[in-house]
Amino acid sequence: MLVAEDLFNEGYYLAKNPDIAAAIATGAISSAAEHFFTFGEVEGRDPSAFFDSRYYLETNPDVAAVVADFQFTALEHFIEFGQREGRSPTPFFDLTWYRDRHPDVAAAVDRDEITGSFVHYVLNGAEEGRSPSPIYDESFYLNANPDIAAAVGRDELTGIEHFISFGSAEGRRASEVFDSRFYLDTYPDVALAVSNGAIDSPAEHFLRSGRFEGRLSVPNVALPEPTGPLNVGQTSYQFRDPGRPEIFTPDPNDTREVGLKVWYPVGTNADNSSQPPFPPTLPPTQGNASYIRDAFISQAVATAQGVYPNFYNTIATNSRFNTAGLATTAERYPVILFAHGLGVIPDVYTNYFEDLASHGYIVGAIDHSYVAGISRLSNGAIAPFASNFLPADPSQLEGALTQTLAETSQDVSFILDQLAGVNANDPQRLFTGKLDLERVGIFGHSLGGLTAIAALQRDRRLDAAVSLDPTVISPQLVGAIDRPLMVMNAASTFDVDRSPIGQLLGFADRQLRPGLFQQATGSAYNVTIDGTEHEDFSDRPLLFPLQALYSPDRLGQAGGYDIGLTDIGRLDGDRLTAIVREYNTSFFDRHLKGESEPLLAGASLFPEVRFETRNSDVAVRESVRNAVLQQARSELALPDTNLGVFSITPTLWPDGCLGLSQPGEICTQAQVPGWSVLLSDPSQPPNQSFSYAYRTDFDGTEIRRDPSAIAPVSLPV
Repeated sequence: MLVAEDLFNEGYYLAKNPDIAAAIATGAISSAAEHFFTFGEVEGRDPSAFFDSRYYLETNPDVAAVVADFQFTALEHFIEFGQREGRSPTPFFDLTWYRDRHPDVAAAVDRDEITGSFVHYVLNGAEEGRSPSPIYDESFYLNANPDIAAAVGRDELTGIEHFISFGSAEGRRASEVFDSRFYLDTYPDVALAVSNGAIDSPAEHFLRSGRFEGRLSVPNVALPEPTGPLNVGQTSYQFRDPGRPEIFTPDPNDTREVGLKVWYPVGTNADNSSQPPFPPTLPPTQGNASYIRDAFISQAVATAQGVYPNFYNTIATNSRFNTAGLATTAERYPVILFAHGLGVIPDVYTNYFEDLASHGYIVGAIDHSYVAGISRLSNGAIAPFASNFLPADPSQLEGALTQTLAETSQDVSFILDQLAGVNANDPQRLFTGKLDLERVGIFGHSLGGLTAIAALQRDRRLDAAVSLDPTVISPQLVGAIDRPLMVMNAASTFDVDRSPIGQLLGFADRQLRPGLFQQATGSAYNVTIDGTEHEDFSDRPLLFPLQALYSPDRLGQAGGYDIGLTDIGRLDGDRLTAIVREYNTSFFDRHLKGESEPLLAGASLFPEVRFETRNSDVAVRESVRNAVLQQARSELALPDTNLGVFSITPTLWPDGCLGLSQPGEICTQAQVPGWSVLLSDPSQPPNQSFSYAYRTDFDGTEIRRDPSAIAPVSLPV
């Protein structure tokens, strides 16, 4: 429980009330606390940035009536009753967001160890550096405002106290997702309200009403730039399969229709004049492609997620729609297909499509109609998520999802058939003769991760697959996969305490998923990323800070059907995205382009990653072994027969000198993958030998002996 003194901050009170500071300086008042508790509280002055008397009374009219009758002050009511009743004393503390981002606090509150989340923040959270609101980022604010950082260093006030009291009204930016100056300049009514004292700051306006009115908090949010050397274009196709009945609609004459959204490498001086107009239901955009091009779908998805209707219009992509021709850096380009999760749309993985395309792949994201959250068909009709296909009885869910999976994996084969036709004669005149259909991979997320595996099992035209946190629901999916497979796992996939369906699926997934890696007969990789949850393998961790301003609740649902999936974890979104991109590209570069990839040999750049491999063809080149042996024999003056390789371990060296720089040597590279090679001299007595350690880069062009690593080793008899 809080007492009144817990909510009093002397630095804030004096900064906000210069008349009191002056009175103390003259000796008229002994202290700020004396003034507040004797006079200021009754006068309606605020004790700290986290008790706003005006806000408390305006949002609690019953309390305002009691205060007007002089029964209590606003602060007295909150201390006596309000904190236990869960009333908020400030718009700058977001209860739902705080609980969601700090599950340890939520658990403690639920166990009645703490009166409430706000009590935790005041007594512990602020000192621990926890943010009370998605609108504010302490490190961002202090880095952007060194004058405020200096004041904080002098212990005059905290960063958020300054932002609430002065910074927002001054137009200072609180974080990547809230720009006070932009908000004031964009909304003159807010600027007027702040100037005449009707509201304290643009941040307060946004939190109290602006976000519910759909007002923008920043001009835009940009997806991270692709890491490859090529620019990216985007186009789309619709294909109907007249021989396959549509199982998700009641019309017995309906046939299956599937969309394909394509990202591809473009040249910088492409001839754009040959591009045909797009159907009027999906008009082309000017400049970079919209994040979700179809305006109706964009607004429908935003509304379903609880954000403002134009939310996705603020997301800046890195690709151009139908305005650029295919790059000429290769005669033909390998193809990578993508399968989305249940109840979502393919667009929410855009950053991965753009990144792979920038590395010279043609990426086709399949829009599985009725399995996606929402789709548009070629005749302009909307295909909603077929939630009625999923049973209310959890015991029947496996059958429904297995049937859905059969359809989505068949969609993959159908798309491969259609791409053969596009390669022969593309109606858009982009890809004729340019698709290398002898080199085709697939990746997918969630149910789409299962689709990728099922398609790899059924269609020999697919050469390799990446499965992002697949929700394995049936033992039929676990088998001896004989082609390259990478499974990328979240640290936590199901919230088993949230729903019976989550418990059912979570149990099955924990039992079955390890078999994907353990039973694979082809090259297999198992990657687990600490600090992640299920939705991290999409664009959501990049967009969540902005989404949290409007809709902090967990999603974990498929088209309104809660299957108990986790949302996003504690790992930073940019960091997580970089990890997934790196493993995606390395895997497909190795298994579609035949390139050497040290990352797949275990030379990880990322301490968050737990990596396993089996049946891998990413082995140490014989030339590396021979080069190390040759240099060692020369340096150690040992006969050829007296030296052998005891072990070779993939290692990430700190620099181009392999961590063994000489005095005055400049090592320009950083984070160099390579090998730690341990050599043994078997000429020593039985069961005893001396080992010699060498370090090398991945190709064996740089080799250095580690003179400090000479030790006896035990050899088998």
